Amino acid sequence: MATDNNINELLERYFHDNHTPEEYAQLLAYFGKKSYTKEAQELLYKAIISDELTIEVSEDRLEYVTEGALLALQQRIKPVKATLIRRLLPYVAAAVLILLGGWLYFYINTNNLPNNHTHASISNPTEPGKESATLTLSNGQKIHLTNISNGNVAIESGVIITKSADGQLIYESGRDVSDIGGTNTLTTNNGETYTIVLPDGSKVWLNAASRLTYSSGLDKQLIRKVQLHGEAYFEVAKDKEHPFIVQVADQEIEVLGTHFNVNAYSDEPRTSTTLIEGSVKITSGGENKIIKPGEQAYTKNGRMHVHKVDIESVKDWKEGEFYFDNIDLKVAMRKISRWYDIHIEYDDSISDGMLVGGWISRNTRLTDVLELIESSGLVHLKLTGQTIYVSR
Repeated sequence: MATDNNINELLERYFHDNHTPEEYAQLLAYFGKKSYTKEAQELLYKAIISDELTIEVSEDRLEYVTEGALLALQQRIKPVKATLIRRLLPYVAAAVLILLGGWLYFYINTNNLPNNHTHASISNPTEPGKESATLTLSNGQKIHLTNISNGNVAIESGVIITKSADGQLIYESGRDVSDIGGTNTLTTNNGETYTIVLPDGSKVWLNAASRLTYSSGLDKQLIRKVQLHGEAYFEVAKDKEHPFIVQVADQEIEVLGTHFNVNAYSDEPRTSTTLIEGSVKITSGGENKIIKPGEQAYTKNGRMHVHKVDIESVKDWKEGEFYFDNIDLKVAMRKISRWYDIHIEYDDSISDGMLVGGWISRNTRLTDVLELIESSGLVHLKLTGQTIYVSR
């Protein structure tokens, strides 16, 4: 177990990627144990006021930050990825940031830190979403995947549909492959997400409030074509002879084998495709563009544009995270709305372009997420029933 005498040495080794798995476990155990609250708070406090911190923070705000930091640690919020750590180092002591998974960044990097202990006005602890979806077969039969046990779900036109032990939906061609080609649809409601392995071996993560339509004989088609409404992350099985095409409202994405994310919600101002690895061709409004990893092609008002993006902020939902890195408040609230199946109402004082920042797991309760956002001092959030009221 790490002690006060060697904790700083372990932090230094972690920061320089020179630590062992055992040392990493010691760090989490030290800061996550409630019995170490007083000692841990002192270490956090010293780290925050060390020379590594480049932003002045008042005494009372430091107490607020360290108090919340310990709560985050004790809830075992998972650490932020190394790339994010390095980018945020100018704003917060490295030791604290590494252990908080970006939690502290939200407080330190906000101009209007709260002077008092303010919390969202919350009347009920809404739980996060879950692994769940509805499968609609070509004959119209609907199967609620949360209500069935693992194993065979259905057999349709020679295709065996199975629910695996880890909750994935898997398609496999059986011996009788005649008359393959029925259309299936996988649908998630607000507060639901699901993973599917398509008949051709491609893997798709479907986000909340989304719909994926495909052929049960996808692996037998010359062109593997699926339709998407909402958001999905694709890992397409390589097959040079059979292109894979994703159709959304105002884009068509063609690939041979690659990883990419498509956001095509009807309530978002634009449709966007972000490439993680490989190569894709985007067609929209008569335009064709080939994008590279780290680039996003988005369609807005009938025109297509390409720009560089932070991949972490695009695929955060797939990793079970809310990664709000200087994004529009209303965009963040729409993500929250879909995952917690909650309605958002804005006061007239809330304008477009208000930016939020920070990181928190999607597996936490809505109350924790709202308190994180409200702690910026920029907005006030009130949860009444199934509606969040946002005001200044």
